[in-house]
Amino acid sequence: MRERLVAAFVGLTVVVVALFGVPRAYMVADMVRGQEQSKVDRVADLAEVVVEQQVAGGRPVTVDGLNRLTAAGEQVSVEVDGRSVVSTDFGQAARADDLVATRRLTGGGTLSVRRSAAAVGDQVAQALLSVVLLGLGLVLASGVVGFVLARRLARPFQELATAAEGLGSGQLEPRLPRYAVPEAQAIRDALVTSGSRISRARERDRELAVHASHELRTPLTALRLDLEDLALWPETPATVAAELRRSVGDLDRLGTAIGDVLDFSARRSRDDESEVDLARLVTDEVRRATTAGGPPVTCETPGLVLVRADRGVLAELVGLMVANARRGAVAVAVHVEHRGPHLEVRTVAQLTESVSGFVAQGDPAWSRASALAITLGARLTRGAVPGEAVLRLPGTRDGDLS
Repeated sequence: MRERLVAAFVGLTVVVVALFGVPRAYMVADMVRGQEQSKVDRVADLAEVVVEQQVAGGRPVTVDGLNRLTAAGEQVSVEVDGRSVVSTDFGQAARADDLVATRRLTGGGTLSVRRSAAAVGDQVAQALLSVVLLGLGLVLASGVVGFVLARRLARPFQELATAAEGLGSGQLEPRLPRYAVPEAQAIRDALVTSGSRISRARERDRELAVHASHELRTPLTALRLDLEDLALWPETPATVAAELRRSVGDLDRLGTAIGDVLDFSARRSRDDESEVDLARLVTDEVRRATTAGGPPVTCETPGLVLVRADRGVLAELVGLMVANARRGAVAVAVHVEHRGPHLEVRTVAQLTESVSGFVAQGDPAWSRASALAITLGARLTRGAVPGEAVLRLPGTRDGDLS
């Protein structure tokens, strides 16, 4: 885009310079020729006076006398008393486009002054040089100004292109400044609005999956176990036990239907997944947490670690793990490790209290993190020691996607 803007700006300048310079060049050339013709006329007038005085005084007209009246590129010729005298400083053949001035002498005869067309052309070229240099200077200046303006005009659209690409990789909340260019501002508003809508839609899908998982599967499992226990009680009549076992089958079919809905939601979530460098994402989240102040956080990664996941969801989940691990901690260490076919993000907090960052099963932070893990097809568990949380993701080794 910048190259096209510079080319358009320079091209417009060239057109303007040409529209101004070409007529100006003809005007300058005509003006120089007019000045040279006036000079030839003045030389002719002077030579006329000198020659007439010589003739009136009875002195002959000589070549040396005529040479003293001429300058470079000029020739004076006199025809008097049937004799022709020509100056010898001209040094070139006469041309049809030479400037000529002719005078008739009082005592009879003719005087002619010739100005070489080559000398006139040199004067015209010298006068046009300033016009040409001015035009070239304007073109060069327009190139510099066009480059600067193109960078300023193109920068918003480059930022918008980066933000639009980020939408496809899960970065749904681009941080874009306001722009003075109305078109860029309109695109910026559209990107922000679209990202917010997509984010809300994904959030609703995640909430549906979490609700179905926690609010449907768990009660159904508990009810199934209760019905099986009732069917096995000795006090339960055989007909009632048979009815209970039939109800267990109905519950299984309902559980299968719920599983299908959750699988469909998971497949939709996977459609939004992209290739993510887990190590870099975790490092960025640790750096963001460190700049906010609080307990120090260190990070250990094995290098490039690629996973397929929703970048926005994964970043929120890792950030939530780090933030909660810092609660009541002296220091926090974050590790990204390969565990067979899986990848693990492990947060380990050095605690000042006897509880971890995720303090209880009903803790909202733990529930939120668990819900995000479910939407990623991952598993979030507490570690073997207090202050430890483990996120297990399906991953690859050596940076190759499985």
